[in-house]
Amino acid sequence: MEETIILFLTVHNMTVAELADRYKVDHETLLNALSGRNKNMKSVIKRIAMDINGGG
Repeated sequence: MEETIILFLTVHNMTVAELADRYKVDHETLLNALSGRNKNMKSVIKRIAMDINGGG
């Protein structure tokens, strides 16, 4: 899931902060979640990945 989000950011030339704003979460928290340092954000990571994959 994290890989999907990172690829999405790269392809769309977006920052983590821009994506965090879309999902109303703190950008540092999202960045830590993407790097695996914050397991509490798993539901947000899953929701973002599902949206990217067209399932949300």
